[in-house]
Amino acid sequence: PPPAGKSCSGVVGRNFGGLNMETLENCDVIYSYTRKQALEDGVLVDLTKWGKASEKFPSGFTCSVAFTNTLWVAVQNLPNLNIGLRQIKDRSINVIYQGAKALREAMTHHEDEAVFDVVLPQKGKAEEKEQLLIQFHEGDEGEPAVTIGFPMDF
Repeated sequence: PPPAGKSCSGVVGRNFGGLNMETLENCDVIYSYTRKQALEDGVLVDLTKWGKASEKFPSGFTCSVAFTNTLWVAVQNLPNLNIGLRQIKDRSINVIYQGAKALREAMTHHEDEAVFDVVLPQKGKAEEKEQLLIQFHEGDEGEPAVTIGFPMDF
């Protein structure tokens, strides 16, 4: 059971309200929402194919990469009326690249997430930098995974 006065709520893998992973291991799981479910529901958008490390994109990832739906909508909301998949892909790859740079720097300080800024021009908005968050974490089966989104999405 959890320590007296503590409930088993919080984010697994983080120290949240004084609870840590060791505390949560003794708790019964009431409900879990998997990454797979979030991808199926559209809460997360799988961009592994675009974010994969390759000769053309050496700073990409060798694990699953997903955007939050909120970020995906912002990436698609280009001010140009003649947008196409190529522009959306290029913009997505730029976000992944900037996130990868920030995450690699954070990992040198033993951090598993980083905040970074990118310019995401939006229809009807002045061009300004947007703050994004990238997290490196375990997927549903313990495999490495990366999720990128606005800080409010997490």
